[in-house]
Amino acid sequence: MKSLLIGGIALVLMVPACKKPETGAAPSSASAPEKGTAATPSGEIKAAQDQEEAKQAKVGDRALREDFSVTLKSAHESFARRDLAAALKTLDEVPEEFRADPGFLTLRGACYTEKRDFKAALEDFKEAAKNKPGDPSIRFNIAEISFVLREWDEASKGFQVLQSQGAVKGTVSALVDFKLMLCEEGRGNAAEFDRRAAENLTDLDTLLAAYTKAAMEFRDGNTDEAKATLADAANRFPENAERAPWHDTMIEFGYDPRK
Repeated sequence: MKSLLIGGIALVLMVPACKKPETGAAPSSASAPEKGTAATPSGEIKAAQDQEEAKQAKVGDRALREDFSVTLKSAHESFARRDLAAALKTLDEVPEEFRADPGFLTLRGACYTEKRDFKAALEDFKEAAKNKPGDPSIRFNIAEISFVLREWDEASKGFQVLQSQGAVKGTVSALVDFKLMLCEEGRGNAAEFDRRAAENLTDLDTLLAAYTKAAMEFRDGNTDEAKATLADAANRFPENAERAPWHDTMIEFGYDPRK
């Protein structure tokens, strides 16, 4: 599962693929009557008409689906350029019958996230989950936006399910451990916060340990110590892009080192 970082918020997008038209001989407009049976001219005409209508309906559905794929791909390209106005305008052109598509809802939710309209984003992600239940990418997005909205129970449940399914790995998994710890603080569960913090400090030479230590210091009111811990982390992990999701997670939670 690959994440997309939006202002420190890690989301997962579904990348559309335009399908090529199916090839092969088109079905004949009328089937020959079975040997030994007779078909009236009117019956043959009706059968031919029915088959032709079915063929045209299938071709029409395939053409609509291909048009939708092209439109969604165009919206993705606008979003990648951070041209949100163009992306949303393109998405507004999607016909009503495709607006329940998880790819459409996920991309529109990502646009709303970029615009900091988190409630609208969460609504789209939850709607996508109804149409594709159990999808780990969509579940991750719901948990991530729930965290930003400080819906701690919802966020914690979502992240824990993803971990139990093995759906998050590597750096994202460590970031989820950090978010789960903060969820416990948000829920007022100090004992569980401390337990998770102790686990996060197992390997001290990690961003997880550094930001866990800073979060503990912020929680205890030791702001200057927390800032010093983050400054040390910046020296040991100089890539801003590497620290960004951790830094922004702290700010979203309310531990703001800029103050």
